[in-house]
Amino acid sequence: MSRSIWRELAISPSTDEREIRRAYARRLKIVQPEDDPQGFQALRAAFEQAMNHARHAAWEADNGWNEDDAVDEGLDASVAPAGENHAPPPATPLTGASSQDPALIAEMARDRADRDEHQRRCDALSEALRQPAPDGDAVLTALVAVFRSPALGALDVHESTEHWLGQLAGQRGPGFDALLEPAITFFGWDHRPVGDHWHPGLGALQHRADLETIRRLGNPASAGHLAFMALSRPVRPHQQMHARLQPGLGRQISDLLARIDYEVPYVLGYLNPASVAWWREHLSRPRFGVASAWFTGIVTLLSALFTSAASPPGLGAVGLAAGAGIGLFGSILLALAGHYLFILPRWRQTTSLAADNFWRSCGWAPAMALLMLATAFVPPGDGPAQSAAAVATALAGIGLVWWAALVGDADRWGQRLNWLWIWLSLFVPLWFICAIHMANRPALYVALLALMLLLPLGGLHLARRWPQDGPWRWRGDLLLVAAAVLGVALCVASARFQVGTSGAAVLFLTGTAGALATPHLHPWLANLRRWLSPLGLVAIFLFMVVALPPEQSGGAEFFIWGGAWFCGVLAFTVLGDLFRDRLPRPGGHSRRQRRKSVDRFA
Repeated sequence: MSRSIWRELAISPSTDEREIRRAYARRLKIVQPEDDPQGFQALRAAFEQAMNHARHAAWEADNGWNEDDAVDEGLDASVAPAGENHAPPPATPLTGASSQDPALIAEMARDRADRDEHQRRCDALSEALRQPAPDGDAVLTALVAVFRSPALGALDVHESTEHWLGQLAGQRGPGFDALLEPAITFFGWDHRPVGDHWHPGLGALQHRADLETIRRLGNPASAGHLAFMALSRPVRPHQQMHARLQPGLGRQISDLLARIDYEVPYVLGYLNPASVAWWREHLSRPRFGVASAWFTGIVTLLSALFTSAASPPGLGAVGLAAGAGIGLFGSILLALAGHYLFILPRWRQTTSLAADNFWRSCGWAPAMALLMLATAFVPPGDGPAQSAAAVATALAGIGLVWWAALVGDADRWGQRLNWLWIWLSLFVPLWFICAIHMANRPALYVALLALMLLLPLGGLHLARRWPQDGPWRWRGDLLLVAAAVLGVALCVASARFQVGTSGAAVLFLTGTAGALATPHLHPWLANLRRWLSPLGLVAIFLFMVVALPPEQSGGAEFFIWGGAWFCGVLAFTVLGDLFRDRLPRPGGHSRRQRRKSVDRFA
C-alpha cells in the first residue's frame, strides 16, 4: 500500500485490537463507500492489516517469544555505545516481539517527528499572534503551515488543534480576525449538521457574526449607521449640543445600545467607551414630559384670560396676546427651574453611590431640629425683626423641604399619606397644648409648618433608617427618653420661668422622633402610645373644665399637665421597647422575633 496503515486509521501504532476497532469505526463515519470507494477499500485493507499485526503480536506473547527477545534486547543495549539510542520510544507501549519490528519502529519514529513538527508550527502561530502589532500576512502564513502539518491526519491531533484554533478565532483583537475565514472553511464549522449545537467553532462563528454586524453598521445605507458612527467617535461639545437638538439620533442610539446589550455584546469592544458612557448617561436623564407640557399650556391659558379680562375696553385682543406671551415665557422659566433645581438633582442623587451616606440623605432632620430650637428663642412681636426672622425661617424651611424631597425614597404619595396616621394621634393633641405659646411668634409658626411638610416628604425615608439593633438602637432610644424628660421639666418650669416656648419646641421635636420610632416598637407598645396620648389629653382637658375652678383651668395649666402626660407616655413606651424581649408577642410567643418592617404601616 502507498500509505501507512496507521495513517489510514488515524491512530498511533498499537497492538490493542479494541483500539483498532474503535479507530476503524470513527473513520467509517468520514469515509463512506458510496462517496469514496477507493478510500473505503484502503481503509478496509489498513484495518485488516492492523488486526493481523495485533493478532500476531498476541500469538507471540502467548508462546513466550517476548522473554527471549527481551534478553536479546538487553544484550544489544549492553554493547551499544554510551549516549546512543537507536530506537526512540514509541507513541504507545507495545508488548512482545512486535517492539522489534523495524517497520513498526520506523512508523513510530515518523509519527513522533510529525507531532514535534506540528507543535513547532503551532508555536510559530502563537508567536505571530503575540506580537504588539500582529502582521496579518505572517499570521496567515503560520496558519497555512499548521493546516499542512502531516500530523493532522491523526484524530487526536486533529481534534486538539481544532479546539485550540476555535478558541483563537473566537478572540477579539488585532491578528485574530485573519484566522476566522480560513479556520471556518478548513474545519467546516459553518456546515455542521442540524442538531449539532456545540462544536469548537461556535466562538469563531459568533465572532464572524459580530464582524458582519459591524460591517453592516458601517455601511452608510444602513439604518443604524449614524448611531454607530456617533458611538465610535469621541463626543465633542458641538456633538453634545447636536444630540440635544436632534432627539431622533438619541432614539436610534438607544435602540442600537439595547440590541448590542441583548444580542451582540462583543460589539461594545469596537466602540468608544467614553462615548458609550456619555450616551448612556444622557439617555437616562429625565426629560420634559407630558406634565411639563400641561403645566405650560394651563399657565399660558390662565395668564392670557386674566390679562384679557383686566384689559381696557377695545384692547382685549392685545391683552390676550400679551398675557399669552407672558404666561408662556413665565411657565417655561418655571418648568426649567423645576427641572434643573429638583428633577435633575434628584436623579443624580438616586444614581449616586453617595446617596447611602447618612448625613447626606438624612441631614435635613437635625437641621430642622436646630431651626425649630432657634426660632423658639426669637422674642414675640410684630416688628421688623420678627418679620425678618419669619422670612429667613421660611427660606430655610423651603431649602430643607427641597433637600428632603431630593434624597427621600421613591415612595408613592398614597404610601406617605397613609403613613400619617402613625403621628396624627401625636401631633393633633400637641397643637392644642402648644397653641398658647405660638401666639405672636411667626418664626416659630413657620418652622412648625415646615416640620409638618417634612414628615410626609421624608418621614418614611427617615423611619427606615431609625436604628433597630445594636448600640445605636440604645443610644437613639436613650436620647429620645432624655428629650422626653427635658420636655416634662420645661413644661413644669414654664409656670415660674419663661421657658414655655422652648418647651413647645422640645415637645414637637420629641413627638417627631417618637413618630419615627413608632413602626419599630412592639405592637402592644405602639398601640399603647397611639391611644394613651390623645385619650389622656382629653381626660386632662375634661378634668380641668369640670373639676377645677375657672381661674385654674387656663391654657398654662393645660400646657403643663398635657406636656407632662405626653412626654411621660413617650418615655414609658420607649423604655418598654428597650426591654421588649421579655414581652409576649401576639400569638403567645415570648421569645424574641424578627422586627416588622416600616412598610407594614405604609
